[in-house]
Amino acid sequence: MFDMEYARWLEEDNHHMSELRAGLQARLLDGDLRVLVDECLAHYDEVFRLKGMAAASDAFHLITGTWTTPAERCFLWIGGFRPSEMLKMFPCTSSSFCSVVLPEHVHIYCSVILCKLQADNLRQQTLHQMRRILTIRQTARCFLAIGEYYRRLRALSTLWASRPRE
Repeated sequence: MFDMEYARWLEEDNHHMSELRAGLQARLLDGDLRVLVDECLAHYDEVFRLKGMAAASDAFHLITGTWTTPAERCFLWIGGFRPSEMLKMFPCTSSSFCSVVLPEHVHIYCSVILCKLQADNLRQQTLHQMRRILTIRQTARCFLAIGEYYRRLRALSTLWASRPRE
């Protein structure tokens, strides 16, 4: 379900970015531009809410990042995120081994989920502070830069996935 909601969110994100770009190019009044920026901020709040719900219902799916593009997973890997560490939880073959090792792995699993949610919370707070600190035009340009970055990252992933294999 998260994958479908995230795909819908991406489509809406493209729409928001187009409206924001058009608003900046048309030199909308600050009040009108503020409406578009506030819609973008609410849109990002929605993705953080979706991730929170996904973490509560299927945290492993959220952590493995299968819903992200290959390039995003690559950057996560470069940054030190290793979802494969979670697989160390499963090789329990004897109950004595599980009673010793499993609590440690459950703790690691919960720590990973908590770190992911804390990082999302920090990103969300940063967007809200950005909106408060910057002018409305600066905030609009910042949202466009964020959207363009992720658009290019998804395009890079598409190119990478469709490259000829040897």
